[in-house]
Amino acid sequence: AGWPAVAMRTRYDVEWRRVAGLHPLQPSIRITEGILLTPKAAARRADLLYTTKALPLRPLWPGFAINTLFYAAILWLLILGPFTARRMIRRKRGQCSKCGYDLRGAEHEVCPECGADGSL
Repeated sequence: AGWPAVAMRTRYDVEWRRVAGLHPLQPSIRITEGILLTPKAAARRADLLYTTKALPLRPLWPGFAINTLFYAAILWLLILGPFTARRMIRRKRGQCSKCGYDLRGAEHEVCPECGADGSL
């Protein structure tokens, strides 16, 4: 499980057992490296053999690291992106990047309004 890279894993072990009075072989599913989410009684039925669900618990480290970097970049864009874009727009317009004071034509090294360096 995981997106954009596979980051977690569950292992299903299926054993076929003979049960008296029923079909010759019945599947028995054992989950390792995960938690069974399907009720155990339903997981034993042959028609639900391939629909058994489990919560994966074993991390696959390369995928886990890729996903962490991917989501960290998205969060950075959502949280800090607008502030960075605003500073860039102000700088392009000749304003103080911190407070927006008009610095065009001024010979200031620092903003007279907020005291920030004019090239921030």
